[in-house]
Amino acid sequence: MTRPKGEKRFIRLKRTLKNFSDEKIVQAWVRNPYYQAFCGESRFRWQFPCDPSDLTYFRKRIGDKGAELIFKISVELHGNQAKEKEIVVDTTVQEKNITFPTDTKILRKIIEKCRGIARDCGVSLRRSFKRELPGLLMKRIKSKKVIKRIRTMAGVLIRELMRKLPKEKLAEYAGQLSLFARVHSQKQNSKNKIYSLHEPDVSCIAKGKEHKKYEFGSKVSFAMTKTNNILVGVMNFS
Repeated sequence: MTRPKGEKRFIRLKRTLKNFSDEKIVQAWVRNPYYQAFCGESRFRWQFPCDPSDLTYFRKRIGDKGAELIFKISVELHGNQAKEKEIVVDTTVQEKNITFPTDTKILRKIIEKCRGIARDCGVSLRRSFKRELPGLLMKRIKSKKVIKRIRTMAGVLIRELMRKLPKEKLAEYAGQLSLFARVHSQKQNSKNKIYSLHEPDVSCIAKGKEHKKYEFGSKVSFAMTKTNNILVGVMNFS
């Protein structure tokens, strides 16, 4: 099966126009004839050009070196216009696709994931907290007492899995359990906090904006030519 000819250009389209997720860019592509023309289509299509997950696989296949090669070729297309003596450098936040992190939310995910690990490995938990947790989450105001109780429940499940999992399973889930334990032990003023289980590298960056005081992602630096505004350099900072 041959891939649609415009599929590989989605990544540039997504990052340069609207910063869409993989799912949203595929949906927008079907609705917008300009997007399809940008990707080289000669006739309007009503079908998805690819599965959104294909974009993720493509990025993993090309890796950092492949992305650098694509960027290098895109700069060379501008010829001498990209060879100005002066450039302008600025930084911004590349936000990750995560919801606003709270202690209650991330601890609840840890409890649910611990239950899933126990179920997959056939481990019988002494207490699963299936009845108690929903009642705590339904309270409109999450007091310190409620958050402390949910934190205690998460700690109980983490320690029980570490005790009961067989050695081979413990080695398989060691990374996840280590991440859970780190989140469970972190405090409000802890450094290098974890804000998302599926994106543990996310940082909290304060930019002083009135409408959005904190942004969650990574810091990115851009360099562009002073006159023609051609992007000639991009760097991501951990």
